[in-house]
Amino acid sequence: MGCLQGKNKNKNKNKPKAGRFRCTKCGAVAKKKKHLCKPKTIRKD
Repeated sequence: MGCLQGKNKNKNKNKPKAGRFRCTKCGAVAKKKKHLCKPKTIRKD
């Protein structure tokens, strides 16, 4: 599955919180790892 790009990226309601995933390619945020092509876990700083 590809990233949440295009129209979905603008309507992305997932906020970057600890435990969620961010794509290193386009910056989209998702709750599930399989929704992104290059996911990286967001950690609490």
